[in-house]
Amino acid sequence: MTDVRCYAILSLMRGVVDQRLFAGLFGVMLMMGIALTLFGATLPLLIRTFGWSYLESGVVMGAGSVSFFIATFFAGRLASTVGLSRLFRGGFVLAAGGLLLFARWPSMWVNVLVNVLMSLGFGAVEIGANLTMLRIERDGSGRAMNVLHAAFAIGAILGPVSTGALLQTGIPWNLVYRGMAVLFLVLWLVMERLNPSRFDIPRADHATHPRGALLREPVYWLGFLTLCLYVGAELGVSNWVAEYGVQVFRIPERYAVFLVSTFWVGLLAGRFLAPLVLTPARQRGVLLGSAVLFAAAVALTAALGILLPSPLLLVFLVLASGLGAAVIFPTTVSLVGTALARWQGDAVGFATTGGGVGSFVFPFVMSAISEAWGIRIGFAFYSLSAFLLLGALGLLIAAAAHRTGRGAA
Repeated sequence: MTDVRCYAILSLMRGVVDQRLFAGLFGVMLMMGIALTLFGATLPLLIRTFGWSYLESGVVMGAGSVSFFIATFFAGRLASTVGLSRLFRGGFVLAAGGLLLFARWPSMWVNVLVNVLMSLGFGAVEIGANLTMLRIERDGSGRAMNVLHAAFAIGAILGPVSTGALLQTGIPWNLVYRGMAVLFLVLWLVMERLNPSRFDIPRADHATHPRGALLREPVYWLGFLTLCLYVGAELGVSNWVAEYGVQVFRIPERYAVFLVSTFWVGLLAGRFLAPLVLTPARQRGVLLGSAVLFAAAVALTAALGILLPSPLLLVFLVLASGLGAAVIFPTTVSLVGTALARWQGDAVGFATTGGGVGSFVFPFVMSAISEAWGIRIGFAFYSLSAFLLLGALGLLIAAAAHRTGRGAA
């Protein structure tokens, strides 16, 4: 087994044009995972310290989500014009500036503005990392992209844990944001030295390949739809599974929280196992098979709550859901970026915007359904979403294959 893992790592590194830049991108995504969980980790302190209501907290959070997916759209369009180094530079400056100022004053509206600017920076950095990875991965299989996004998942797990550990030392809680600002400035200096602009996307020739032609490409729209459904379903399962375990399976709250970790363990394992199975020839089969596993596991999780509330089976299905979800986002980004290489920045930016829309819209839908008909029906909604994702992904794979067959046409 060790030999197999070593072979996978060596194969992965040989498939990357610049290993130092890959390591830098891994660090960027790790810090992104930590930074994007800070709000949730400090939310109780924000509410108690500043006297915010749940509605005011939601306004601040929602403003960041909208800003993030707007940033991904425009960052994708600007990438070939400004270059990857400038894109990272702008993103890091906005993100670090926002982290320096967030939670410094109690005003909700000041913090909305700061969160908007900070999230614009996060969106630019996210697109910069994805596009750079597409440029340095030789075969476009998505193996290195999956490992890159595993770094984000590690950060999402470490973020709340490290924040809690720091708060235990007695430091003022909002200094956590200032510390992250310093780390983002350090990352900016590292990325400046690594110079990702060596792999800039060629400026699109809009006379030969106008953006209007991109709008007629099914891959463009299906990439958006796929990631919208995926992020909505993925965040839905991970955000609601603990409450589902408490309400439906009568799991004590102190144990139910580990269901979230179980999902992320499955997702992490899947992303680190991806180099073993992903090749250009297998990419589409692995992607579709993962979506089948995700849809089946989420559907069985919903059915289990109605037919046979078994906590042990729930743990197994949540783990399987995470494993099935693992490769979908990063491999879809690779598929879209490779299929629409002439408009790579626009295509990847728009697809990632779909994920941002899903992360914003789905929580409201789930909350409304659960409030009206109960959390069992709410989880059935996520089951339906997972099967719609499977259908969208099937159409995307077919459209990408057709596009590849057409070549440069």
